Formats: sequence, structure tokens, C-alpha cells
Amino acid sequence: MAAGSDVVVIRLPSPSEDDHLHDDKKKILESRKLSCLFPVPISSSTADACNLLDQMIHTARVVHIDELELYFSGDDDYGPFSTRNELESLNLLLKIMNTLLVTANAGVKGVLQVLEDEIVVRLRSVGLTDNDQMVLQTLNHDTEDSLLKWGEHHGVKSKLQIAFFEGAGRGMVASENIGVGDIALEIPESLIISEELLCQSDMFLALKESNSITTETMLLLWSMRERLTPSSKFKMFFETLPSNFNTGIGSLLSCIIKRVHACNMSACHESWAWHAETCSPG
Repeated sequence: MAAGSDVVVIRLPSPSEDDHLHDDKKKILESRKLSCLFPVPISSSTADACNLLDQMIHTARVVHIDELELYFSGDDDYGPFSTRNELESLNLLLKIMNTLLVTANAGVKGVLQVLEDEIVVRLRSVGLTDNDQMVLQTLNHDTEDSLLKWGEHHGVKSKLQIAFFEGAGRGMVASENIGVGDIALEIPESLIISEELLCQSDMFLALKESNSITTETMLLLWSMRERLTPSSKFKMFFETLPSNFNTGIGSLLSCIIKRVHACNMSACHESWAWHAETCSPG
């Protein structure tokens, strides 16, 4: 802390040089104009102090973001990214305030105490907010109920249920107590969309003739066809996938699927049947 007559400067740690996400975090901080230094006027009102605290939290969230959170965060996403991230960010700020209060003079203590009290309030709200979201969002909709029943019909064993989380979308939570070493979710091999499943498909006979198509592309093409085939075993699974998801391939898939829907599907199926027949051995 660098204290003057009317300003106290609060310093947050920069991303560690040893962090493999160091460069990514620095870019995020720079692009969002987030600083690790915060001059706080000691005469700040509670509202002004809380506004500055919001900026500190935004910086702390970036400092503590992990690889998975970074992958799913949008360009304009300031968080919170996860409960873990939020707790670590707030605890970092609480530790800094506690340290500064020990040596602060009377003129500075006022604004630091305001910041510390607000951090404590927000820390307590993290748990309360999570509990409220959990109670409200674990009620399954008809679509999710159908997905669970479909899985059970095909041999899926689960101690989980589908839930919706504000700011994160659909996920899963435990439906019962799960001990260390317990199996939370068991999926039969016959339901795993994999290269082995692709090789058993009639599509493989046609696709394997092209050396330029990777296995991942083949699986993507197979998934697109299964999604549009009414008699597909996986129809229920594909129907319950989110219409939008925040991953790198999400926009590409959306674009491809829209193009497929725009096709004359009967003509597509006839063309595919002809292609598969002409490419079949013998």
C-alpha cells in the first residue's frame, strides 16, 4: 500500500510468470483495461468504494481463472466464472484488506473497513446464492426427463440429475450422497459416440475411401446425419443438446447444421444412398 494524504493505493498480485496461462491472463487484463493497482480516495462514499471493489474483483477473477473457465468464458464475460474462482478472488481481497488494516492509520481505516465489510457480505452471499440456484434449478423439464429415461432404457446408471445454473447453463448435480470411490455415472459402451461406433455405421464404408477426412470429421458428419434421422437410436440425445453452447466449435456446428436443414433432405438421402452403394466393396 502506498498511502498519501488523501489516497490509499491497493495493489493486487499480477498473474504469476510461472502460470502457464500467464500470457492469456495478461491479454484479458489489457483488453478489458483492468489494473492491479487501485487508488482509493480515503473520502470515498460507500457506493464509490463498492464500485472500486467491483473492479478489484474483476481483476482478481482473471488472476484466479483456470483453463476450463478461460475456455468457456466469453469476450465480454467479467464473471463470476465459478464458485471456486469467486471464493478465491474474494478471499484474496479479504486477506489484502486484513493486512492493510493492521498498519493503517485512522484516516485510512475508514475506507478499508468499508471494503472489508463488503467483501465479507459478498463471501457469505456466494454460498447463499449457490443454494438458492440449486433449489430452483434442479427441477427437470420434460425434455431433460425424457433424456434421463432414454438413458435408463439403454442401461445408463446414474446418481446425478440435470440442473440449470445461472450464468453457466445446464450441468449435473448429485441426486444422492456420493462417497469417495463411488461411481457417479455409468454409461454402456454402446451409447458412447466413438470411432468404434462409427466403424459399425453404414456411413463408414463410404467415408473411409477418402484419405483426406479425419476421424473427428467423420464423427461430426455421422452426428449430423443421426441428428436428422427420425429412427436414430440417438435421436433423443441429439434433441436435448443445447441449441447454443459457448465453445470454439459451437459457431461452426451451428452454421453447418443450418446449411443441412436448408437442403432438400430427401435429395440428400438419395444422393447419400447412391454414394454409399457405389463406394461399397464388391
